[in-house]
Amino acid sequence: MKNGDFSALLPTTVIYDPNSINAAGQRTPFPGNIIPASDFSKAGQAILGLFPDPNLPGGMGLTVGYVGSNPRAHISTPVQCQPADAFGTLQSNNRP
Repeated sequence: MKNGDFSALLPTTVIYDPNSINAAGQRTPFPGNIIPASDFSKAGQAILGLFPDPNLPGGMGLTVGYVGSNPRAHISTPVQCQPADAFGTLQSNNRP
């Protein structure tokens, strides 16, 4: 789907061309649910490149389709906070 091919989602999900609104306010679907590469923005392609490809069977990238292997993904570091840290005295230089 990173290449714009959403044909696997038909007929339940139709991808519409946002630049094709006619006078009646109706949009035209992309032919075959495939977004042409000429409609991709460079910024969008750069951001999309940061996401991994699905690595689960049947994963189409729209829902769960990727399982990471980072062993520290669910390890949290406790943080201690004293009430004075959040509600401590604030000194103002504007007092007479």
